[in-house]
Amino acid sequence: MVPTLKDDPSQAVLASHRLMLRAGLIYQVASGIYGWWPMGLRILQNVAEVIRRYHTDHGVDEFLLPTVQPADLWRKSQRFEAYGPEMLTMQDRHHRDLVYGPTAEEAVTDMMRSFARSYKDLPKVLFNIQWKFRDEIRPRFGVMRGREFLMKDAYSFDVSVDQAKKTYTQMSDLYWKIFHALGLKVLRLRADTGPIGGDLSHEFHVISHVGESQIYYDARLGDAPEQGEFYAATEELHNPQAFQNRNIVSSKSIEVGHLFFFGDKYSQPLDGKVLMPSGDLQPYMMGSYGLGISRIVGAMAELFHDDKGLRWPLDIAPYQVGVVPIHADTCAEIAQGFYHKLQNQGYGCLLDDRDKSAGEKFFDLDLLGIPFQIRLSKRLCAQECAEIYARYEGCTQIVPWDNLIPALESLIETERKRYPFV
Repeated sequence: MVPTLKDDPSQAVLASHRLMLRAGLIYQVASGIYGWWPMGLRILQNVAEVIRRYHTDHGVDEFLLPTVQPADLWRKSQRFEAYGPEMLTMQDRHHRDLVYGPTAEEAVTDMMRSFARSYKDLPKVLFNIQWKFRDEIRPRFGVMRGREFLMKDAYSFDVSVDQAKKTYTQMSDLYWKIFHALGLKVLRLRADTGPIGGDLSHEFHVISHVGESQIYYDARLGDAPEQGEFYAATEELHNPQAFQNRNIVSSKSIEVGHLFFFGDKYSQPLDGKVLMPSGDLQPYMMGSYGLGISRIVGAMAELFHDDKGLRWPLDIAPYQVGVVPIHADTCAEIAQGFYHKLQNQGYGCLLDDRDKSAGEKFFDLDLLGIPFQIRLSKRLCAQECAEIYARYEGCTQIVPWDNLIPALESLIETERKRYPFV
């Protein structure tokens, strides 16, 4: 199902928003709230899977929190009133106050309280991929600033400040690897803790002239974890005196990740304590680590596109290969055969057997950002050949059927070397 649009939607300002709507990836249900069509969902899941794999490979266990939380937990942490109008509240049939979670520090602290009783149960890091809701006053820019969004939030629990800050550094390094895997060149900046709280926070940003954030950083700063020695700060923490150093530059950017260390801000009021060797009960030290998955998809669409449409990294694209039978009466069965063969060999493959012209099919697959197309026409089938089209290089080659998959594998390998995203 590919509900593409030929014309630009009037409500879309950014290229990412416009292209995601035109490519049939998302559908606006209400202001700042989007449904995801099948192609868009595959991209969203592909990004989530990269994030999931890197967490689990580094020993971080996945769990799942509910979207709805008791307001009493937020009252105990003193955030129910303090969080502000962005938080959506409601009541159940028994008139109990509930919160549609904008974040989950309270819920995870309460959950961990039932498990961690002794210092021997820690350290522990858990991550959760779940929908969140923040009632933004001006939701715009599509999924980059939506009210409902998919987020990966991880939480760490340690027995000491020193160990907690070590975990914080390890999670920061993990984020570098994730962003590199997604092909995003990021800057890590000192950041304000905001409504989450605490005394240590960093944000990850990608530079973009359409970004909503203003950042300040040393021009010598590179895309590497060792950048900590250079000046880099968000607008909230920027020190204007830093401009006395001529290396400091400013730019617009898109925030794609946020880390916090907040110690016992939540464990103390919510009674999240463990028994120490001394016999004393001590609140555990906590941190939280957020990645906006749906926002990252929007940021990637903003950064990776051309005049034909979207240019997803190979393993983020909804499909790696599109098989296009140009003349259905003579090519349909052959196209089906190649489609199943590619599927069986592990390629993400789309068979475009819609009753549309060849030009419309090519246009839509370019718009969607499918990296490779296998095109089968009556003339080529008579010669037992197919055409392979490489979307990002814009080149084609004619290959015999018996060499089709090796030729495609070679092109994919070349693409991975040029753009080693995942």
